[in-house]
Amino acid sequence: QILFSKWGCSKFTLTNFYKLGSTLGYFYPHPKHKEMEAKSHTQIPTLHSLLIKLVTLIFIVSNLSTTVARQTTTTTTTNSFRIYRTYVARACKSTLYPSLCYRTLVSHSLAIKKDHLRLCKFSLSKTVNSTRAAYLTISKTLKQGRLTRYEAPVVKDCVENVKDSLEKLRNSLNTMGNLRGKNKAFEIDNIKTWMSAAITDEDTCMEGFKEMKVNGKVKNKIRISVGHVARMTSNALALINHLK
Repeated sequence: QILFSKWGCSKFTLTNFYKLGSTLGYFYPHPKHKEMEAKSHTQIPTLHSLLIKLVTLIFIVSNLSTTVARQTTTTTTTNSFRIYRTYVARACKSTLYPSLCYRTLVSHSLAIKKDHLRLCKFSLSKTVNSTRAAYLTISKTLKQGRLTRYEAPVVKDCVENVKDSLEKLRNSLNTMGNLRGKNKAFEIDNIKTWMSAAITDEDTCMEGFKEMKVNGKVKNKIRISVGHVARMTSNALALINHLK
């Protein structure tokens, strides 16, 4: 009764009982109150919700712009690669080993573009790397000391020939990096002369194995390595012959 009188209620009703329970913490707010509160939240969006929507919209637009730009760049790069790859393929047709030429240079198409001087530089650089690898392979075979008294001199001569070839190719590459001015034609002629001499050195190495008795395994290993170098050098020289 004391509690009821506090609420000003003379009679025990369900509504008064609900008010009392809410005051004491036993009941949740009245359903009607919840409904009214929900309507007010629905009708009047808060600043927080608007900010979240704005940030979400900016994020979507930003991602969309980035995706479009990336797709455009990819398409442009793909088209450029196709054009420059075709240029490399056509240039390699002037060589004795066009398939080798194309495999060697196609991955550098975007860097080469349609610049014949760059094409020659890449070809010559690859040739220098292959020649150095061949030199190390043959030198290792000689140092292992498992060769017969007939094989050792032949392999030693081959090492010297490939070393000379490597030196001439390096001179050619260094000179090609400084082609300019009135001496350009003269320097190109020097490069052609050095590279022709390099091919002669490589052929001399190969010929040495025909005249002497050398173990088949050793012979094949060296001939494969030097033969690859000779084809690379031939291709590089063929491309340089069209350099102006």
